[in-house]
Formats: sequence, C-alpha cells, structure tokens
Amino acid sequence: MTIAETNPTAAPSDDGAGRGEFTGETGSLFNIMFKGLLLTILTLGIYRFWMKTHLRRYYWGSTRLDGEPLEYTGKGVELLLGFLIAIFFLAIYLAVVNFGLSFASMAYWQGYEPAAFLSLLTLLPLIPYAKYRAQRYLLSRTRWKGVRFGLDLEAWAYTWRSLLWSLGSIVTLGLLYPLADFKLRQFITKRMTFGDQRFELTGKAGGLYRGFIWVWALIAATVAVFVAVAVTATPPPANDPFATPEPSGPLIALGLFVYLAAIIGFIWYGSFRLKYILSRMEVASHGGAPAQIISEMQPGRMTMVVIGGLFLTMLITIAFAVGMALVFGVAGAGVAAAYPELLSVFDPSLNQGDPDPATLVVIFGAVIVFYLIIGVAAVIAAEIFVNRRYIDRAIGTLRIQNVAAMSSARQQAQTEEQAAEGFADALDVGAF
Repeated sequence: MTIAETNPTAAPSDDGAGRGEFTGETGSLFNIMFKGLLLTILTLGIYRFWMKTHLRRYYWGSTRLDGEPLEYTGKGVELLLGFLIAIFFLAIYLAVVNFGLSFASMAYWQGYEPAAFLSLLTLLPLIPYAKYRAQRYLLSRTRWKGVRFGLDLEAWAYTWRSLLWSLGSIVTLGLLYPLADFKLRQFITKRMTFGDQRFELTGKAGGLYRGFIWVWALIAATVAVFVAVAVTATPPPANDPFATPEPSGPLIALGLFVYLAAIIGFIWYGSFRLKYILSRMEVASHGGAPAQIISEMQPGRMTMVVIGGLFLTMLITIAFAVGMALVFGVAGAGVAAAYPELLSVFDPSLNQGDPDPATLVVIFGAVIVFYLIIGVAAVIAAEIFVNRRYIDRAIGTLRIQNVAAMSSARQQAQTEEQAAEGFADALDVGAF
C-alpha cells in the first residue's frame, strides 16, 4: 500500500515542497499538563506514562507536513510495562554486578569504595543503549500519511560506537564532540526508514565546527576565569581557622559574565546543530531523486525564543511563590492566633506547649502542597513558553523538497518495539 493509495486527496504544494505547520493550541496543552501533573502527583508518579503519551499525541497531531499531520500510536500502558520490565532486569543486573565487584573490591582493595565507583561505570553502556531503543520505539509509533517510520535493531552497535566517541570527546576536552555527534547521528539516520524507504544524512561534520568552536572557547574561558578566581584569592589570616579566602570581585563578575555568555552560546548551538543536521537529511525514493528536508530556522531567533520563554517561566514561578507565600502567611497567622502552641514548632523559645502529632502532619503537609503548587506552575509554564514555542517555530521553518518522492513508500511488516522505552525511562535518558 502506497501513500497515494491511502491518501488520494493529498497533493504536493505548487513548488513541489511539503511545508511544515504547527497547529497546536495553548489551551489544549495547558489542559494536558494540568491534568497530567495533578494525576501524576495523586498516583505517586504512575500516571506520568499516560501524560507523556497525551503530550506526544498533542505534538504529533499538531505537526503537519505537506498538509498531513503526524500520528502517534503509542500507549501509556506500553511505557509503564516497559519501565517495569527495565527496572526488573536493571535490579538483577546491578545485584549481580555489585556482588562481583564487592567481592573483588574486598579481596584486592580491602574496601567497598572502588566497588561503588565501578558499579556506576557499569551503567554507562546502558545509557546509549537506552537512547537508541527509545528512538526506535518513537519511530515505530509514528506515522505520516498512513505509513510508519522505523529504525533497525542495532542498539548494541550504536552503544559501543557511542562509548568510543564519548571517550574521544573527553580525552580531547570536548573538541571531538561535533564530529562524534555527527557520526552517531549519521549512524542512526542511515538506519531510519519511512515505510520501505531509507533516510540518509549527507555532508560532513566540518560545518558543525563553525558554530561549535566559539561556544567551546566561551566554556574554556569560563573555566579559566574561575580557576583564576581560586588561585588569586587572598588567603585567610593564619590565626583565624574559620576565615575563608577572599576572591577578587572583578574576576568573579567577569566569570559570571562569561558563564552567562557560554550558556546563551550553548542554547544557540543547539538550534544551529538542529538546522545543520535537518538540512542534510534525505529520504531515498524508488529510482528517482530523493526527498530532501530543509530547515530555514534562524538560530539567533530560536535562542531568543528559549531565553524569552525561560524569563517568562521565571516570572510566573516567582509570582506563584509570592502569591502562595501571602496566602499561606495569612492563613498561618490566623491558625497560629487560634492555636498558639503551633508557634513552638518554629520557635521553641516561645514555650507555648507541644503541638499534637496531627497538627504537625498538617503543617508539613501544607509545606509540601506549597512547593508542589509552585513546581506545577513552573513545569506548565516551561512547557508552554519554552517547549511549545520552540517546536512551533522549528516546525514552521521546515520544508520537504520533492515531497512527491515519498508517495511511493510502502508500508513494511509490523516491527514495532514491544518493550517500549523502559530502559530510557528507568535511566531518565529517554527521547522526547
């Protein structure tokens, strides 16, 4: 079955390019986030798998390419089961590894500290493995014009490559990172499919260095300045054991300035990298010219979207914190006036008598509610003003040149990942 057969009314645009459009409404996203976070809290985290599923359906369904929306077919129960399976095997894995390492540590080093360090190192191979599996799951649950995306089963091949490239990046103090990033993305892209058509990532990593090198220089300058702050700090008097070194004020100001510039540069590089990689992706057709993805995003503007969104998120969070503090303060003053013994919880010197345990539970419950409300407000604001705005503008700059070449894609046999993305959830390194 081809796209043309499943969507006989779909037609390419006049210039032969399928354009991107994001149609998601802010109100719908707010409802998903508010309901999802509330139920996640009430279910002690269990509902987060369904919340993630609803979020993906919102973003996928709001993303239109060549006039047709993406479709997400994943289910919350798949994520939950995948997470539980991953936790089960991860527990067995860590138990076996820790037992062996603890025995060796006591035999050779007479202590458990080396075993604890080596135990953390044994988790490193699972991180790239989980990332690859998470991307495979996402692609297997994504359809466009009725045809499913896919990713080959080569998670372990990706894992050892990722570990070697990461080691190289560490040894070169980050200078190898763009090359490593490009090669790993190229490995994944070559194994991505749209029906029976394959993706390709053309070009070289050299273009990434044009955007990366000055960001790397800012990060290096930040480290150098703070090292200078530590080295040039005035030593404390020898007769005062509690005194601390006094760092140079101008150097601290310079360090904070360079640090802020490095953060902004890193945000800019994220958009630069995304544009560079997207604009070099192609989908091979059956005998004709490939469909080519083109991104027209401007990294500078995307950086301002992120910074502006973070600023709005901060303002909303502060406003909620101040508002909740006033509400709880007024309520607390009234309760304390009626029950003066509560004051001894915060100031024992008042000696108003010991409050009963039930009252203490109420007080600590109120504190937890206070922080939960602020946290929920911050998460919702970040999703609406940072993530949604960024995705909106990124999708709006996409074009698929020669989109008609994808019309001959045929649906492949069902190869969906049954274990969902459990390892990615368990290690908190999942894809979107």
